[in-house]
Amino acid sequence: MIKIVECREIKSDNYRPARSFPCPHILNDMHPLKTLFWLRFASFIMDMAFIYCLSILLQPVIWKFTFIAFSDMLAVVFAIYYTVSYILFAGQTPAKLLTGLQVKQKDRSGLTLKIILVREVLLKGICGLLIPLFLVKQFVPCWSVFYTVGVSFIVLCVTVMTIVLFKRTWWELLSGTLTIQLNRNRRKSRIFLYAMTLVTISAIAVMTYPLFSGKEKLMNSFSSRYPVTKETERYASFIKSNGEDPVDYIFHLFEKNDIVVISERLHPEYTQYDLIFRIVNDERFAKEVGNIFTECGSVSFQDTLTSYLHTSFRTEDELDSSTALLQRNSNAIWPIWSNSNLFDFFKTVNKLNVRLPDSAKINWYFTGPPVDWQTMTHEKYLRGYNNLLYDSIMAGNIISRYKTTIAGHKRHKALIIMNSRHGYGLPVGKRKEKFSSVYLGTTGFLMQNLPKQVANVMINTVSLKYASLLSPIQNGKWDKAFEAAGNPDVGFDFAGSPLGNDNFDAGFIQPRSINYSDVFTGFIFYKPLENHITKDGFPYMFNNFEDTIIKRAGYVSEAHTEMIRRRIARYQQDPQDPVDIGPAKYAILYNIVNVIVTPILLLICLLIGVIFFIRLPQK
Repeated sequence: MIKIVECREIKSDNYRPARSFPCPHILNDMHPLKTLFWLRFASFIMDMAFIYCLSILLQPVIWKFTFIAFSDMLAVVFAIYYTVSYILFAGQTPAKLLTGLQVKQKDRSGLTLKIILVREVLLKGICGLLIPLFLVKQFVPCWSVFYTVGVSFIVLCVTVMTIVLFKRTWWELLSGTLTIQLNRNRRKSRIFLYAMTLVTISAIAVMTYPLFSGKEKLMNSFSSRYPVTKETERYASFIKSNGEDPVDYIFHLFEKNDIVVISERLHPEYTQYDLIFRIVNDERFAKEVGNIFTECGSVSFQDTLTSYLHTSFRTEDELDSSTALLQRNSNAIWPIWSNSNLFDFFKTVNKLNVRLPDSAKINWYFTGPPVDWQTMTHEKYLRGYNNLLYDSIMAGNIISRYKTTIAGHKRHKALIIMNSRHGYGLPVGKRKEKFSSVYLGTTGFLMQNLPKQVANVMINTVSLKYASLLSPIQNGKWDKAFEAAGNPDVGFDFAGSPLGNDNFDAGFIQPRSINYSDVFTGFIFYKPLENHITKDGFPYMFNNFEDTIIKRAGYVSEAHTEMIRRRIARYQQDPQDPVDIGPAKYAILYNIVNVIVTPILLLICLLIGVIFFIRLPQK
């Protein structure tokens, strides 16, 4: 510990007053504080890279015993890393050895354990990050990843302001510490650089392993795999003992409910429609249900749909041509709906109706708002696309048709197919929750207006909580449990199941105290994520339709017009093979971030460390 001492002049005979001055060996500590902003920033990113890599290497070890979310593991490693580093290296972290920074108390004395815990754990960790994030999640529980970034940005801005104004961070001001610059020790810096290189390369090897295990896995298999735990084993045991065939499960729901809503996966996914085809082709459907409502399709084309469903076509080619005409013109939002599953669904119901007597034919009703492409403008399109009443309009169309056409008949039941949030239910007794106000979608309106008549079912899918950066439901816990059970195709009620007690994390909103059993009646597992595929395109998609679709696309945007032109060009190259088939690319963005972008950033941090080491004086 360095103390300030005084060297006094000896009084002379002319009685000059004594003067004090700092001794030469402490002049460096007496200099005014500097902001040291860039050195602080370099130290921070190198330390964070080191902490991230340590967490990556610890994760598979910890997961052999229990599951800990990576963010929680990162927070724990962060606290331990800084606490241990400041104790072992006298107020320095390994990165600060490279940059020559040291943390001391305000009087230039060394740090105590109490001060380290106050500074790093209480102020930086708990007050600086965890509490703000907790409060934001409690009061604004949506798009959590963006709020995390937002809170981090605010903390960063406050930190920069305090450094500029006081040459100390806010946690230094509150903990009575400061950061100074020292001469750097080359030997210690070399040891840290070796350690940082070893840990970084090892972590990058773990992170990039999926790159070498197959291109398809990068598309639909998330790089972070949930471990086998006692909890997943308990879930697997329930699945084996309680699940039933998903088609049978749907008809069991119809025994208690007049309306069953299936909440789709992402629209282009095709295997979910294999299940829907099985449900509709089951003889119980025509006999006991007989009615279908879909989100896709505008009520403006209901007569066209009804005529199509009751027409017997002479050849498959004639059926394809008429189906294409229906799908090209019937969408309520987009200029054209290109998903192959809807095209094949039209054909499935048409072929089924051909075999059925008139009294048993399937009725299909569109629910989308009216649309008129002949009088469309860009402004009208935007109003329709951004219509906040879209869900209530679809629900109103369903309720009106159900009460006037279906309810009084022998077949007074209906299967409704909605996508993701349109299929979410209304949590009973929790209508004041933010979930209900934000997610009061089509199914929620149905449950309000047709109480105790509506059941809704979730099909296994991915989470949208990070928007387009899709992630596994429950961090992959469900997928691991079904894998342990043999990935059976099953259906069961959420109520009474361990899955139903899990916090709802499938949508953008991350609500408090809302479980899956609050949002859905039941759950169907149909094929693991790795087996999901997408199909896009259909026969006669652009035949004699190029000018019309380009004109419609112009109402959307120039970018959409260019996209349509490219689609037409690809179609014209091989009109006999218009369907693009591939694995569902659920994980591609997730893996790009975790397998490619993050390792590159870690290499950049390592390079910064190398540059600091190279610039060290040789002696």
